[in-house]
Amino acid sequence: MHPDWARGLRDQCQQAGVAFHFKQWGDWVPESLWLHRDTAPAGFLATDGTHRPLVNGKPVAAPMSRGRDITVRRVGKKAAGRLLDGRTWDQYPAATA
Repeated sequence: MHPDWARGLRDQCQQAGVAFHFKQWGDWVPESLWLHRDTAPAGFLATDGTHRPLVNGKPVAAPMSRGRDITVRRVGKKAAGRLLDGRTWDQYPAATA
């Protein structure tokens, strides 16, 4: 997923005073987290969810400019982990009687 999606949900929850829980990234992780090997499959991920594979570091489909796209790598759920902006988010709603 694009990190902006998770950040947007987190920020909305904080503004509304609602608990936020970020479970995990999934199989694909933003390359900027440096959790990948250079041989891990890569692609561009746009904020609209469009994923374009990379071959030799270049997109195989237009548009070729990055814009708000990020590079993601397929590392698997376990390796991707669950840190969002350097921390885990394990908030749960308060229990009511």
